[in-house]
Amino acid sequence: MADSTPERVSSTPPLTQPTAPLRGRTRKPSAKVLEAQRSLRTPSITPRLVQNELPASTTDAYDYEGTSLEEVASLITNLKKTITQQMNVIKAEQQSLKIQNAELQEEIRSLRTQLDTFSVLPPSTQTWASIAVSEHPARSGTTISRTMDAGKADNNRQLVVDVSRVREAIIEKVASTEAAKQVIQQGIDGIERLAGAEIKDFRVWRTNNSASVIKFSVEKNKEAIFRQTTAEWLEPHIPGARLVGPKWHAVKADWIEVPLAMDINSGKVSKSAMERFGTENGVEVCTMRWLGQPRPSGQHASVVVKVATKEDAEKLLRSDSVTLGGGGIMVSPFEERRVEGLGTEQETAYGRKRATYADKKATSNVKQLTYAA
Repeated sequence: MADSTPERVSSTPPLTQPTAPLRGRTRKPSAKVLEAQRSLRTPSITPRLVQNELPASTTDAYDYEGTSLEEVASLITNLKKTITQQMNVIKAEQQSLKIQNAELQEEIRSLRTQLDTFSVLPPSTQTWASIAVSEHPARSGTTISRTMDAGKADNNRQLVVDVSRVREAIIEKVASTEAAKQVIQQGIDGIERLAGAEIKDFRVWRTNNSASVIKFSVEKNKEAIFRQTTAEWLEPHIPGARLVGPKWHAVKADWIEVPLAMDINSGKVSKSAMERFGTENGVEVCTMRWLGQPRPSGQHASVVVKVATKEDAEKLLRSDSVTLGGGGIMVSPFEERRVEGLGTEQETAYGRKRATYADKKATSNVKQLTYAA
């Protein structure tokens, strides 16, 4: 048996024969295969859209942000305008308050000056009638003090200037108490006859936020000169202003105690009674006179009280506690009547004056008939 020799292995790989093509027609992919291929292609398209275009929701957000910024800017502008307007209003109100404060301080100083003229007396439970009858020496000082105060009040006269018709162009001259006082003082300084004249208790009365009346006091012996020289010290400096004559407002007061109100020497209402009436009731009394001559034996009588302003008269008529010397009195309206042939006749208790006039007229007629016969 012959020995087998091993075959040499070639280092060159054998040539591979190409595969013979399949015979027959190529097979068409099924519907499921096509659907799977389409689903695989869709994710690759979507990222491209994301990279190239922004979604509609993002664009709307940018538009909304731009609109909101414009609205905020407009609101800030309007708010600044509103704040500026409010600041201007506040400044105007502050200026008005400063002017009112200055006027109030001026009135307070005037009131303090008036209070200094009155004696500070302790409260008394006695009536004026008992004080007048009493001869206790401890009350003599009070009587002297009252007389001195009445003398001080009698030495001054109040002047009233109507400025309600002053033109708007010069209304600033009387806009405040200080300005009005300065203008009037300048006019007085230019009058030789008024040299050294002093104005006191200067006040400006207002209605509807505008000055209407100016009041101030002057010395009694200067009043006539002030009235005579009005065309020199008032009209050129405040055109449209006029000096008002003394116009007082009258009321009737009943149940006045005769012993305490009568001046023993003259029989008229005493100055101290006038002063006391004004102090107790908080009004400015100009005059007081008897309403008919009181009976010597009478304890009570009626008087006509004339006060400076209509407000004072209304205050007395509305008050439920009008007093004189601690005793209550009754106040009612008073009317002046004009009678033919007699001029102005003041209303009297029980028409006493009118009856007297009628008697005189009848007597005169009888005499004329007698002479004619």
